[in-house]
Amino acid sequence: MKHIVRRRVTAAILAVLGGVMAACASGSAQGATAGSTAPEESGQIMDGPGMMDPAAVSENTMADSFRHLTALKGDFMYSPYSLKNAFRILYPAADGESKREMDLLFGFGDGEAEKMAAVDAEMVFKDGVGVKSVNKAFVNDRGMESGLIHPEVLGTEDVDLRTFGSGTVSEINGWVEENTEHRIKNLLAPGTVTEDTRAVLVNCLYFLLHWDANEYQMLWNGEKEVPAFSGEAFLSNIKEDGPVDILRLPYDPVDAESEKEHRYSMVVICDREDSTEDKVDLWMSNKSDKELLEWADFSDYGYLEGYTDGEYTVPCFEMETKTSLRDVLMEQGLEEPFNSQTHDFDRFAPVYADDVIQGTFIRCDEKGTEAAAATAIVLNETAMLEEPVVKRVVADSTFAFLIVDETAHEILFMGRVSDPKYEKKE
Repeated sequence: MKHIVRRRVTAAILAVLGGVMAACASGSAQGATAGSTAPEESGQIMDGPGMMDPAAVSENTMADSFRHLTALKGDFMYSPYSLKNAFRILYPAADGESKREMDLLFGFGDGEAEKMAAVDAEMVFKDGVGVKSVNKAFVNDRGMESGLIHPEVLGTEDVDLRTFGSGTVSEINGWVEENTEHRIKNLLAPGTVTEDTRAVLVNCLYFLLHWDANEYQMLWNGEKEVPAFSGEAFLSNIKEDGPVDILRLPYDPVDAESEKEHRYSMVVICDREDSTEDKVDLWMSNKSDKELLEWADFSDYGYLEGYTDGEYTVPCFEMETKTSLRDVLMEQGLEEPFNSQTHDFDRFAPVYADDVIQGTFIRCDEKGTEAAAATAIVLNETAMLEEPVVKRVVADSTFAFLIVDETAHEILFMGRVSDPKYEKKE
């Protein structure tokens, strides 16, 4: 008897962008051996909140984000890579507690920033197809003359020095729209940039790749027909873990001559076809970043035993989101950069992160996937801890004076006053 593995997506879809996703975690992902179901067979999924140690921010950031954004928005899309790339711009300016927290959350202290730069450089984008990631710092030039701003310490060479004004938001939004192929529009709302804003650090990530699937119709949750795509799946691209299936859908290479392997794939996590409960949310919420990458890594995986063939059906979907990530980042332990009295970024400027805003877009069907993300870190001027320390010069006793030609370096007049006399003239 032939056993066919079918797939029914009900809740979560995790788009794994090959090397892009790998650069988002501090640990390396290791696949399962042939015939096994996964690198670490769990079988059961814990119920209830509080599954993760909140202090272990460097291991559970994606699961934390998944829980937070699911509770906040229901359906959502989020780009850990774009978020991390935006903070990569700020990281070289960080000191103290802010640097420590960024090291823990993003792994920058372990060479992660350099690895991300290398991943960006390896991306291929040709004739509107492929993957690209670009960073830019928009810096308010007010303070340059007084030496309060040092944009050269930022982690990007693309620095746009400008005087911030009423048109700054529109100009930043225009750059974002252009670099996401017009998919992320109006990332920053009017009023985001104020008179206190000293810089906006932005990453744009764009993804357009294709696959060969069949147009299809599927019954969603047993209630309504929705557009879908389907096809055959190698058993080497399917894993099982308790009540969920993990399906790998590889994208066609951008350039078949230069890319012999499928670098990018979408990984779909869904309930087993015979499941009577939705367990995807719990499964996702229980995984550390390392475990999530291990389940998404099929490079050393063998195949799913007990079946002779595989096939899949996935609904077509399209989504746009715009979200402030400030709260979720603070929940994960990144607190000091948002402290309005911090001085941890003074090597760049006396600033703190007022907000972190991310916009995303995705469209997925039988032709492939188009996805985009843009992340902006809005840096405002640090609040004064105390009254300004003012140096006062008061000539209230004997003083000397010089009148100087500063260009010729000549003293034109010189004098002394011990008893000032002055008669006001009408």
